[in-house]
Amino acid sequence: MSLDAVHKARYRYRQTERGAAVVANSVWRAAARIGLSDWFNTMRVPLTDMLTWIRKPWPDVMLRLLETFSGAPLFGPVVNRYFARYGSV
Repeated sequence: MSLDAVHKARYRYRQTERGAAVVANSVWRAAARIGLSDWFNTMRVPLTDMLTWIRKPWPDVMLRLLETFSGAPLFGPVVNRYFARYGSV
């Protein structure tokens, strides 16, 4: 796995976040037009809490995966260089 693949994954993740924000805004505008904005605002808080709860453990999961695969022949050197360079950040 090269650093380019990591950059691409980060780019795709950010693209997905922006796309989700666009969809949420579109749904909110549609709900406002048909008179469901109060319902949408009521549902937004639990949905946001749920998505935050789902997203919270991902950094730990990714760190565990990196630690697990750091001994692999092709993946290990990349991980070790990454931690040597960015470990303190």
